[in-house]
Amino acid sequence: MGFRTGSGACASPARHDDYEPGRWRCVVIAEGLHDPALVNELWATKAFITGDEQPLDEGGTQGRWHLYWVDVSGDQIDGYRPRRGMPDPRIFWRDDRLLVVYDDAPFELLRNDESTWQAAIEHGLAQGLRREWLDLRSTTRRAHWPA
Repeated sequence: MGFRTGSGACASPARHDDYEPGRWRCVVIAEGLHDPALVNELWATKAFITGDEQPLDEGGTQGRWHLYWVDVSGDQIDGYRPRRGMPDPRIFWRDDRLLVVYDDAPFELLRNDESTWQAAIEHGLAQGLRREWLDLRSTTRRAHWPA
């Protein structure tokens, strides 16, 4: 079962098997969006709130992250670009493809061919992101969705 993130305390149920082919899957961190209210437009199949020790900005402010496992259309992807300075690019996957979207550039990769990942990882490192935040292998595994 999933839920509409913007529906308030009484969430509307949505079945996980309602997934539409051709949509991209992603874990969205609300605090990393240019407009966190965009989360209200999403259907989520899972949500998680972290502890208080997550980075919220470049100045070292820490707080909680609100994570949502979602399916989005290709048209929606651009709206979910991360804010500059957030420690994670948006990583979308569909079938055997990965789309890694930074605040300033997207990279399309092959999910099962790590040799295609290098440019996206180097771009993140050049932005000052930590290597562990760019672990594409664990990101898609943590999502608990089939390929």
